[in-house]
Amino acid sequence: MKKVVLVVMALVLLAGVVVWAGPWTQVASMNDVRNKCRATVLDGKIYVIAGVDEDKNVSRVEVYDPATDTWTVLGDSPENATVPIVAAVNGTIYVLAGRTVDKVRVLEGYMWSPASGAPDWQPVPDGMTWGHGDAAGAVVGDKIYLISGEDDTLSDELLDYVEAVDVLDTATMTWSTAAPITPHQREDFDATAAGDTIVALGGQGGEAGAPTRWLDLYNAKTDTWQHFNDAAPLEGGWEHPRLVAIGNSVYAMSGKGEGGFSNYRLDLDDLSWTALTPLPVPTFEGAAVGLDGKIYYMGGTDLDGNILNTVYVYDPSLEVPVTPQQDAWLKSAQLGAYQPATEDWDAIYEAAKQEGKVVIYSLSSRMPEVVEAFNALYPGVEVEAYDLTGNDQVEKLTREQAAGIYNVDVLFLANEMTVQKELIPQHLLWNYMPSNLIVDENTTVSSAEVIPAQFRGPVVHSLESKVVFYNFETYSDAAPVKSLWDLTLPAWNGLVQMKDPMLTEENMNFLEMIVEHSDEMAAAYKEEFGEDLVLSPGIENAGYEWIMRLVRNNLVLTTSDGNAAKAVGAAGQDKPPLTCSVASSKLRYNTDGHDTKLAIAWDITPVVGVTKANYILIANLAPHPNAAKLLIRFMFGNADGSGGFTPFYVPGQWSPRTDMTPQAGSLDLLHEKTWFLDTNWIYEYGTEVQDFWLSQ
Repeated sequence: MKKVVLVVMALVLLAGVVVWAGPWTQVASMNDVRNKCRATVLDGKIYVIAGVDEDKNVSRVEVYDPATDTWTVLGDSPENATVPIVAAVNGTIYVLAGRTVDKVRVLEGYMWSPASGAPDWQPVPDGMTWGHGDAAGAVVGDKIYLISGEDDTLSDELLDYVEAVDVLDTATMTWSTAAPITPHQREDFDATAAGDTIVALGGQGGEAGAPTRWLDLYNAKTDTWQHFNDAAPLEGGWEHPRLVAIGNSVYAMSGKGEGGFSNYRLDLDDLSWTALTPLPVPTFEGAAVGLDGKIYYMGGTDLDGNILNTVYVYDPSLEVPVTPQQDAWLKSAQLGAYQPATEDWDAIYEAAKQEGKVVIYSLSSRMPEVVEAFNALYPGVEVEAYDLTGNDQVEKLTREQAAGIYNVDVLFLANEMTVQKELIPQHLLWNYMPSNLIVDENTTVSSAEVIPAQFRGPVVHSLESKVVFYNFETYSDAAPVKSLWDLTLPAWNGLVQMKDPMLTEENMNFLEMIVEHSDEMAAAYKEEFGEDLVLSPGIENAGYEWIMRLVRNNLVLTTSDGNAAKAVGAAGQDKPPLTCSVASSKLRYNTDGHDTKLAIAWDITPVVGVTKANYILIANLAPHPNAAKLLIRFMFGNADGSGGFTPFYVPGQWSPRTDMTPQAGSLDLLHEKTWFLDTNWIYEYGTEVQDFWLSQ
């Protein structure tokens, strides 16, 4: 893996700390995309079976060899293609229960021995008492346990779940039943076995068919269940988790909503949970298995509804452990796994007054307005704010923490790749989302109701795009450019301004996204000029070609987005410049006294820029955690954009709150007209783009 942010690299080397690459890596992708699939391990290889693609075509059987990092298609999956129970016992793979692509329950099962050649599925003897759609299964010894799920013959398919646990003894090929899981039958959960104990977690159940926090332990020796009602660490319940046992620990990861951002270890000795680094891409309905002490997660559906063929590998040995000091702090501060479902804000305010102040490092020059409003609402808690760029915040935080200095409480920064791939995994920052947010002076709302899951981990305070601005006074009819390629033409020689990408991570991210989307850049060139782009000697793709041409067209580098925006938007110009990758929130300069004439060139191709997230997070071992909570909640503002969000409630900046109407545009517009950052791609290839930039 490559590292991108040079300031971080230099910092950790100076501090004598090794940069940690994180416990997740990506390996070769499967040949078929698939969700609702299952997998099993046999003779050191991983077999992925069943699942469907976007058109409900059944995905094929594939086998992965970790020694060569290759996937091989072996043949067709059986008809029970969606979420069957898949297990390997004594050289034979079993695919039991589940549903067809038409959601018809399957009361049968199939088996196949890979040693015999290509998949030749043979029926398992009859004897299953119920169908087990969207169920879970586990293997203990020679027996495969099929637990709960749905059956179409029940009186109310949506709410009446199977109580039975059917057991296939593969040694005798006979069926029996184990103790039922009554009254905690459900669907969309998962199970795994650690020795003689089967662990079942989450799912939908109960009279309302709602997501549950249920944890059930089955003892195969005594044929008994033990139930824990609110045991799962996700307050809103956990649908579609995936469980893998390693030793006496069970790892639970992925799932719908908040589950997609989750990875926890359950210690079966004391039933304690430990939060771990989640999947690089929030996903649900994939398949997970353990092999050689690692966990492989395959396929599934991302938050945009895309069905995947990606494969990620989790190595628990690379997880940075929470120290006893950190755990004690988290418990005292009621953060992380210790955060209660409902927080007492009067008690938090009283505790904050005892702490006396809160220290924040902020990327925004608008923090003084926040400080003034906060002090008026919460007397007795002083805000100490420092205006620092994201790169400077990262450097300062890391130096201080390496030296055992814990001064700062809250960081308000962008630096998406560094936050997600380094600072949070290394426990230099901690995620915190208030249990509820302010609607108005008399009303609150659950944060889970108004902050979508993708903005809750890490917590996103606001979104901005880095865009092309033009001067609408001079160019009153339309933007004077049609595509990003126009910025490289002689007509704009020396007339494009951009904050130096070496001073801000998000501008380097913009260049990285240009390279990742090189095919779209090439298509935009052909669309405008009517011919294929001819690459310069030694240039790899259209993205690099664009960067080279932009620099050679005498790109003007500034020290801030504000300087570039003011130069473009100043009134009375005959030939004003354009910006490249400048924060969209600078639109506020039109009305806040700067009297600029800024407009965003939304319609240029292939996009007008990238969209970045502004994160608000709590620093490791923050000395004033209650004041930090109070400030973070305040900065999310009221539903009408007032309160602590007022300075950010401007055209060109967006709250993740679904109950707050943006001043201009919408999040849908951002998805249509900009690229969102791909942190996995940046983490893997960003250094190459940065090196190319420095070579120009």
